[in-house]
Amino acid sequence: MFSPPEEGKVGQERMTRERFLKVYINAMVVSGAAALVFTAFTTPVRDVLGAGFFFVAAGIIALMPVSLAKNSSINVGFALTFAAIMLFGAAGGTWIAMASALAGSLYPKRLKTQKLLFNTGSVALSGFLAGLVYDVAGAHLAGWTLLGVRFLATPLVYFVSNSFFVSFVIGLSRKESAVRIWFENYRWLAPNYLLLTPFGAAFAQVYRVTGLLGVAVFLLPLLMARYSFQLYTEKTKEVEVSMTKLKEHAATIERQNFELNKRISELSALHQTATAIGSTLNLHEILDLIIDLSAKTIGYSIGFLMLIQEETNRVSFEIVRGFEQSEGPAYLDREACLEAALHTARTQRVYTLSPIDKVISLKNYRENRTTEDAIVFVPLVVKGQTLGVMGMACSKESLEQQEDVLSIFASQAAAAIANAKLYESTEQMAVTDGITGLYNHRHFQEALDQELLRAQGQSYQLSMLLIDVDYFKVVNDSYGHPVGDEFLKEMAEVIRGSIRGTDIVCRYGGDEFAIVLPGADSATAEEIAEKLRWTIADHRFNVGAEAQISTTVSVGVATYPLDASSKKELIDLADRAAYHAKELGRNRVSVITALRSQEEVPVGLGVTRGLNPESYLGMLNTAYLDTIRALSYLVNAKDPYTYGHSCRVEHYSVKLATAMGLPDEEVRNIQRAALLHDIGKVGINELILRKEGPLSPVEYDIMKQHPQIGAQILERVDFLRDLVPLVYHHQERFDGTGYPSGLSGLRIPLGARIIAVADAYEAMTNNRPYRGKRSPSSAVQELKRCAGKHFDPDIVEIFVRLITDEWAGAHDSEVATG
Repeated sequence: MFSPPEEGKVGQERMTRERFLKVYINAMVVSGAAALVFTAFTTPVRDVLGAGFFFVAAGIIALMPVSLAKNSSINVGFALTFAAIMLFGAAGGTWIAMASALAGSLYPKRLKTQKLLFNTGSVALSGFLAGLVYDVAGAHLAGWTLLGVRFLATPLVYFVSNSFFVSFVIGLSRKESAVRIWFENYRWLAPNYLLLTPFGAAFAQVYRVTGLLGVAVFLLPLLMARYSFQLYTEKTKEVEVSMTKLKEHAATIERQNFELNKRISELSALHQTATAIGSTLNLHEILDLIIDLSAKTIGYSIGFLMLIQEETNRVSFEIVRGFEQSEGPAYLDREACLEAALHTARTQRVYTLSPIDKVISLKNYRENRTTEDAIVFVPLVVKGQTLGVMGMACSKESLEQQEDVLSIFASQAAAAIANAKLYESTEQMAVTDGITGLYNHRHFQEALDQELLRAQGQSYQLSMLLIDVDYFKVVNDSYGHPVGDEFLKEMAEVIRGSIRGTDIVCRYGGDEFAIVLPGADSATAEEIAEKLRWTIADHRFNVGAEAQISTTVSVGVATYPLDASSKKELIDLADRAAYHAKELGRNRVSVITALRSQEEVPVGLGVTRGLNPESYLGMLNTAYLDTIRALSYLVNAKDPYTYGHSCRVEHYSVKLATAMGLPDEEVRNIQRAALLHDIGKVGINELILRKEGPLSPVEYDIMKQHPQIGAQILERVDFLRDLVPLVYHHQERFDGTGYPSGLSGLRIPLGARIIAVADAYEAMTNNRPYRGKRSPSSAVQELKRCAGKHFDPDIVEIFVRLITDEWAGAHDSEVATG
């Protein structure tokens, strides 16, 4: 198999080292054996018995080592070895040393053959070398010099050679320096050998004088001393073991005390946390407390809170701490954190995002952080519902140590957030209307009080709008109260989208809405009210899966302090202005300031005493008009398009009739007929009325019957009979090609010709089920094109002038307010 160059080189070096180690071991074994053989042949026969005694004694003593430092041991065998060298020369040192090595290698744990041979050979060679030094010194030195060299050089040669032979073989096997191994492990053994040398000399002298008997007597106290030392050593070890265990117990107790104190501190902090969090029900204050107290309780370099948005099931950052300490740019990777937070919310388990650099960039933070830093996301769960996620950046070790505290803290935080949200929801429900979601009547009263105080303190005006939905009772009666509730909810959304951000809109009660306009004078309030009225009139309200209707509102406007000096007076005047708007025919804005200047503020139909005949007739006319609008709702129940269309046709018809200078009575008849011109559609099938494509010839013939049906309905009502000709002939054409009678020119009633122009323009500028709407300019061009054919050209001319003037006025208003 192919090996990379580096691997091949390392393998070659290892093989070379192993070969050299084997050669070295074999050389040591051979050298030791050679020393043994050489000394065996050179030892005198008279010394064999004595040497044999020393051989046996050395083996016995080698089996009784004394433990030393560095996990090593030594025996008194060198004393016998030195005595043998003194008595028998190099032969004694070689054989006695070999006996010690054999005994020590075989007991208590038998070494492998290779190690046994190496130990025997190296020790025998060391004993031989020590014996040679002793003999050489005796041959060339005398006196104290001889004694000093023998007593110092002999043990040192034995010690150095033996320990270095072992260090060298260890160094080869470990690929380390033999000198360093010797220096670290064996240099401290030299004093032991020097200490045993005098004992060996004394032992040799006793043997010379007394023989074997004296040696036995000498060995007895030596062995007793050895056993005493062994006993002392063992007892010392027992004491050391006991002290070690005692220290371990003390460390355990100290650690337990530390953990106990830490736990007490943590529980105290958790108690303080619970107390602090429970001191408020304000959600934002609680979130601040949670993130700040977690720094004291748990500790973090960066902390943040994220709450789950119930509408989108997403999480959003609410509070972030820790970035203010950085001089450079600092940010969280929102996508990574949001993904981790969503995972935490789904699993309701702690989630760790590591390393921290993936989601955080901090100039100063990176310099001080450890490599173990991570972000942990802890779910805030109450009764199985995840409210949010608490996140913090700190070391994993710290997080592991604080896991229990973190869990308890998160539970406390979640409970506090749940209570705050419940309180906030309850408080919101107390001031919110259950159907529309707007503020309720109670909050309206409180808000108006506050805004009036602010207006008094800062000396600015404040206006109020009171909005009454026209004919809401007909919606309830026609479609049912559940649809009526949905209708009011949609009305609330339209109103909310049409006012300023600082305005306060409330459901005043039933089908009435109130709006507080801080800082708005009477003119501004009227402008806002007119915009709102037109927005509602143009809106299509859903009343079923496929049905839509249009409606209008009557709006009363009053201003503080211009009109009223108190809250009660302001509300009463706005209510009277709204009532007056209804009296004038609904779909109007009535400003109490203008009414007061005319001194014509009505007080209700039920109060007729003191009214002049003209006022009474005006109120009666209003009652008639209310009845007519109620009838128009009958059509609206079948054709949702019709009512909004009829209201707009009424608006254009009245403007056109007024511009033509017609008498008031005729204008009122045209107004009523415009509202009821499509009343006959109650007799037309809904499938035809709502058909999206063009009508077939048969369907068109059925649709053409609606003027006749309408006339038949109106003939049955005495005060509406004057409207019959206008409704019956509003589909006639100026050139005689219309229906139902084919009248032409001035034979067509004037009111019908006016309604025809208003009807055509309004139809063209709004969407129909079978086509889209035209632009106003395009509709005007179409009217001009059909003047003299479909429409009375004089009426078209007046109408075009009115519309053009209306555009110019709107443009001037935009420029003035832009």
